[in-house]
Order: sequence, then C-alpha cells, then structure tokens
Amino acid sequence: MICRDPKADFRNRFWEQIPLPKGYTVEHTEAGLLVRLHWFSLPKFMPYITAGSMLLAAFGVPLVAQLDELLRRPPWVMICVIALAYAGALWEYSALVMLVDVTTIRITPRVVSVHLGPLPVPDEVHLTADQLDQLYTEAVTHRFRSGVMIDYRLMAILAGGQVIDVLVDLDYDGAKFLEQQIEGWLGITNRLVPGEAWGKANNG
Repeated sequence: MICRDPKADFRNRFWEQIPLPKGYTVEHTEAGLLVRLHWFSLPKFMPYITAGSMLLAAFGVPLVAQLDELLRRPPWVMICVIALAYAGALWEYSALVMLVDVTTIRITPRVVSVHLGPLPVPDEVHLTADQLDQLYTEAVTHRFRSGVMIDYRLMAILAGGQVIDVLVDLDYDGAKFLEQQIEGWLGITNRLVPGEAWGKANNG
C-alpha cells in the first residue's frame, strides 16, 4: 500500500504546468506572447440564447406591436416591459458575442491586455507589471434546475489590494494556463491565494 502525503499531492496539483488548452492558439512575437481563444461553448450558449429569445418574444414584440395599448396602461407597466425587453436584448447580444468573438491576450514583460472582438464588449483589460501583485484562478458555481455548472475566472490582485476580473467563463485548464503564462512573462512569483482553485471541480 502506498501512503501519499496530502500536502505533496496538493503542491503537485497547484504547481502543475498546464499545456496549451484546446481552442487556444499561441503566437510568439518580438514584443512577447499573443494568445487567442474562441470561447464558444454550447452548454453556456444555450441558456443565453434561450432566455434572450423568450424575453424578446414575451416583451419585445408586444412593445412594438401593442405600443398604443401599453401607453394607455399605468407607467410602471411600460417601465417593466421595456426593462424586460432590454434584458432579453442583452442576453441575445451576449449569445452573439459568444458565437463570433475572439479573445486576444497580449503578454509582454511589462504589460498584459485583453481584447474581445469583432463585436465590442466593455470588458477589456490593460494592466502593467507595476499594477499587478498576483493572479489566481477562481471557481464559480452556477445552479440551474437541471443541475450545476462550474466555470472559472482569472482574477488579478492589484498592488493597491483591489481584486478585478481579467477573464471570465473559462475552463480550469484555460484559466490556469493564462495565469501561468502571464505570471511567467511579468516575473510574478506564484503563491496560493485564499479561495484559489487548484484542481478541476466536477460539474454535477
């Protein structure tokens, strides 16, 4: 019988180097590293497109087809319909972004930047080495009637102590790969952060 040291097992999993994940491409440039990923995933795409379509059908269509009738209703009715139709449009746009956008991460010894395109998304990131204290991977649990889905986000601790999202809706290998690449290029010493994911969780 082989007795394993839990601490040794933890260290091995925490420091394990992640190979290039599926769906990622890497290009070495004169300035540094260029990582691209297309993060379309059908299990993640379907809730967005389904919820958006249902909200637009229930509230967006009546907003246009029955505008005169809605104007005769109390103001709060119109406000609710507009808010729900707007939410549906946002969900539909999010699904479209997921379908066509490519995320580009530029990594140099001094700067890391994240850009999504061609559709504009207000989640771009630009950080210098002086601003970054540490990166870590965080697991996020989403609970649905049909079960539980777990994805991961790449988080940054800034020099002033603030914590921000760098990238969200990743799988474990993708988040850890980017964490390791950015920390390596920027010369950040990796350390364990409370709440950091250090192994793949199971979706249940």
